[in-house]
Amino acid sequence: TLSLHVALPISHPLKSTAVLSNVSADTKREYFLMLIKSLLATTFFSGTLLLITPPAVAQEHPPASEIVPTAEEPMHHVIAQTDDITLMRVLIPAGQHTLWHEQHLDYVNTAIQGTPVEIQYADKPTKDTEMMTGKIRFGAHQGKPDTDLVKNTGKTVNHQVAFEIRQAGPRHFGPSDRSNVKGFSLVLDKPSVRGWHVHLEPGESTGEYQQSGPGVRIIFSGDRLLSQAHGENLVTTENIHPADGYIVKPGKRRIINAGNQ
Repeated sequence: TLSLHVALPISHPLKSTAVLSNVSADTKREYFLMLIKSLLATTFFSGTLLLITPPAVAQEHPPASEIVPTAEEPMHHVIAQTDDITLMRVLIPAGQHTLWHEQHLDYVNTAIQGTPVEIQYADKPTKDTEMMTGKIRFGAHQGKPDTDLVKNTGKTVNHQVAFEIRQAGPRHFGPSDRSNVKGFSLVLDKPSVRGWHVHLEPGESTGEYQQSGPGVRIIFSGDRLLSQAHGENLVTTENIHPADGYIVKPGKRRIINAGNQ
């Protein structure tokens, strides 16, 4: 929105309309032309100034009494927890926002249903961005805590599956190279965590691979998964649904897509 104001310079020759009473028509015409030019110039100049937007400023730091740990924030629902991982389902309804919450652990979130969001920070300017569906985001908060409040500015629920790494790392569990494992493609590579996207057509198997440390599995699509531990004849059937998330223990195994998707 452009708001204009008009003001005559103090030094303008037309200080009073009374000066026009005893002058010729040509002089009056000249004064009116000067007046119109002055008004146009002043209006343009004023409008240009008003288009300048002041820089964004950081929020005032919220009182400590208003800040909660991430896992205790009401829209972050803890669905599983071990000594190593806190797994959460995050649901922010359209138009609503979280409480101020502090993140002091390394954090990974996957947008199941992304939306535009407004993120307010305790010590930085507000940021408008978009969480893209399927996007994996890593927050390096270990030793660098951050406090924010997230508002869903979209028209649908913002749905994430996220987890905190509870132990300081990297913990050097062992090799985690899966470049030769069928279906795996690396999408996250950080000192404390690695992540892969796994794509299997119906009936396909990854073949055996080694998981050396605790892990998290998040389902994007599919309806049935078989998992077979090394040296075991028995397979475990998992009826899965999009947006499922669960913690997976270390071990050597293979997984098979036993569904129709």
